[in-house]
Amino acid sequence: FVQLDNPSRLFRNIEKIDKGGFGDVYLARRVEDNLRVAIKVMKPTGGEQSARVQNEINILRSCRHENIVRHFESYLVGKEVWVVMEWCDGGSLYHL
Repeated sequence: FVQLDNPSRLFRNIEKIDKGGFGDVYLARRVEDNLRVAIKVMKPTGGEQSARVQNEINILRSCRHENIVRHFESYLVGKEVWVVMEWCDGGSLYHL
C-alpha cells in the first residue's frame, strides 16, 4: 500500500499550507501531469499512531465518491508517511 520511492522528485512547487494533528499539509503539482494535489506528511511515532495512519490510508483508498477526497498514492520517506490526495479548494474540513 505504501511505496518506497522518493516522492520529492515526483512533485514540484511543494508549499506548506496547513498544520494538522498528525502532521503538515502541502500543496504541490505532480510532475507527470501538472495536477494539483494535497500531500499530508505524517510522522507516526509507532503503535497506535501508526495503526491510525494505516487505517486512514486504507479508508481513503477504498472510498470512491464524488464528495470524498480521492487518494492517489502513499510513500514512506524515512520516518514520514506522505499521503497524496486530491486537492480541494476551500481549506480543510475542520476550518469549514
